[in-house]
Order: sequence, then structure tokens, then C-alpha cells
Amino acid sequence: MISRSEPISDTRTGFSLMETLVTLAILSLAITITLRATKGPSPQMQLQRRVSDTLQTAAEMRLTAVTLRSPQIWDVSEIACEGNATVVVFFANGSANGPDLCMNVADKTTVLKLSRLNGRYLETK
Repeated sequence: MISRSEPISDTRTGFSLMETLVTLAILSLAITITLRATKGPSPQMQLQRRVSDTLQTAAEMRLTAVTLRSPQIWDVSEIACEGNATVVVFFANGSANGPDLCMNVADKTTVLKLSRLNGRYLETK
């Protein structure tokens, strides 16, 4: 056995590797959250939100037509694709008649095609 004449000192200076890694992880998380909060949603997310809102409105209009047993008219002049039709009519039997819808945000485009038989819009890219 090796004997030491001086006692081993337990004083530490500096940071351990684990402390440094935890600090770097917390800093990177804080920076990521800050950048995302200041940047705003991407064009793809803006388009997806707009599509989601439009699909929800269409579903609500269809449900109202079926529930009340009377046709419901939805003005889509701002988002209708090329053509003369600017309104969608949802009928009491669940069917519908109207134009396809085109949505653009920046360079992203989505077209919602109307299934006239069941009155639902389907997303195509």
C-alpha cells in the first residue's frame, strides 16, 4: 500500500462537467423560446391555420343547414378560385354547391375542393 504523508484535500475549484452541461442546456432552451416568441408563425403555419379555420366554418355551415333543414349560403368571394361562383350553398340533405377555394400565404398555396355529394371540402396541395 502507498501511504501519503499529506492528507487529501477535498477543496474544489471551478465547475464540474455536469454543472457546465446543465447550464448550457438551460441557456439553449431559453434562447430557443425567446427566438420562437419574437419570430412569429411561419408562412406554412399561417396557411394551415387559415385552412383549418375555413374547414371549420364550412362544417358549421353544413351542420346548420342540416339541423335547421334549410339551405345556408356562405359568401366565399375573397377565397374562391377562378370562376363566377362566389357563394357556397349548403342544402338540408347535407350536399352543397359552390366553387373550390384557393388560399395563398407568401409562396404557399392550398386548394380546398368541394365534394358536392356530401358537402365537405377536401384539402389538396
